[in-house]
Amino acid sequence: TSLSITTREQANDPRVAQIVDGADVLWFDGGAQSFYQATWAGTRLFTALAAAAASNVAIGGTSAGLAILGQMAYVDL
Repeated sequence: TSLSITTREQANDPRVAQIVDGADVLWFDGGAQSFYQATWAGTRLFTALAAAAASNVAIGGTSAGLAILGQMAYVDL
């Protein structure tokens, strides 16, 4: 399944969180770390991603998608 989450409304959709909850692998495309942070922080998606990170889900990404996986972020605002 491929998702394009571009709004906070989408990031709060319980169906999106359910898809993430059932994933074996998560992959994030590049873009802007600040966009991911501003759009997803504090949403159902964010909670589902945190749960996935704490479990056995394989997670990776390219460019900003990889950078958001670390403890620090370069915020390009």
